Amino acid sequence: MYAALVEVRDHALWINHVRPAGPLSDLLMSLEPGADISLEVNGHVGLWRKMAAGRDGRPTHGLKPLDGAQAAWHSLQSSRGMKVSIDLMQPGPITPAEPVIVSAGGSAPMVVGPPLAGGRRLKLPEPVSAIYRAVGELEAAYPGRKFTPDGHLVGSIGEVLAAEALGLTLHPASFPGHDAIDQAGRQVQIKLTRGTAVSMYATCERLVVLRIVSDEVAEIVFDGEGEAAWAAAGPIQKNGQRVVSLAKLARLSS
Repeated sequence: MYAALVEVRDHALWINHVRPAGPLSDLLMSLEPGADISLEVNGHVGLWRKMAAGRDGRPTHGLKPLDGAQAAWHSLQSSRGMKVSIDLMQPGPITPAEPVIVSAGGSAPMVVGPPLAGGRRLKLPEPVSAIYRAVGELEAAYPGRKFTPDGHLVGSIGEVLAAEALGLTLHPASFPGHDAIDQAGRQVQIKLTRGTAVSMYATCERLVVLRIVSDEVAEIVFDGEGEAAWAAAGPIQKNGQRVVSLAKLARLSS
């Protein structure tokens, strides 16, 4: 429903160059200035932000890439005029019955696609939602500064979400290699991210990967054999980790 092509013109993604005109271009046009949307562009999944209105108040029908999407988009600038694929962040077709979720956290809404590979969505506990709302408010109040939760906080949030949703028994904090054990006795590694990929030091018996969708909702992107995810990951980096994108994990789940 949303898959389309977009022409690379310059460092912004111009909505009037999305073809064919239809559901995706209409959705992008409808975004408020400053709204973030998760897109897969030329096979790279990342966040994009609707550009601010011009000085005359008229809307600017363009998107600026954020974080990892920025480098991927800028790498295409030597091929201006080329048409590349663009889609909402999801690996397969979307049916009209599957809603686009809009979260009003922060200064502007964040728009994301339907669940990756039909991933199960989980409502975040209120204290966790409050953390992510606070992040949005801080980033709106101090433009250019990131207040991204990370480290033990994110790890613990992911672990308790997965344990409650999947009936896992958590290991003590900082247990080596794994985070929980399932009812079949398999060791489970749990990862939570707001980004587009996760890192792994080694394979595991069972891997559960969750994504923060909004300040109210998370989803289970992958719940399966750790070996399959390990095989799909990229080469070992200097820090000893391998990175696998959520898009790849979602395709493994589908």
